[in-house]
Formats: sequence, C-alpha cells, structure tokens
Amino acid sequence: MFKGDARYRALKLCGWGTDESELKIFLNKLEGKKQFARAAALAVFNLEIRLALQILEQVDEKEETLQLVAMALAGFR
Repeated sequence: MFKGDARYRALKLCGWGTDESELKIFLNKLEGKKQFARAAALAVFNLEIRLALQILEQVDEKEETLQLVAMALAGFR
C-alpha cells in the first residue's frame, strides 16, 4: 500500500484515520449506522478486500445490489 504525505493528508481530510486501528474504528461506526456500502467501499480503498466482504456479509438479503458487489469482490480474494 502506498504510504506518503499526500495519502496521509487525504485520509485526514476525509476523516478516515491514518492507520489500521483508526480505520477499523471508523468502519465499526459506519456498520453501526448500517452504512455497509460506504464501509465496504472504504475497506476496498484501503486494499482490505476480505474486510469488505465481512462487512457485506451483514447486509440484509433485500439489498441485492450489495450482494452482487460481494460476489464480485469474492473473485479477488
């Protein structure tokens, strides 16, 4: 994963945190708000594909679009 000043500033501006522990705290907050798509997208942005899949596993079965995204991501594991 690329690490540098530009990435650090971008993450701070977005409020996403700058290390793994801050990322996981933020993702947990998003999951608590049922914002699974946003949390999964952020995990993918940080190259955490397995974590994105774990997040998408929590999605209600009615959310067919997110289930399709989970299937697509599973191919990258």
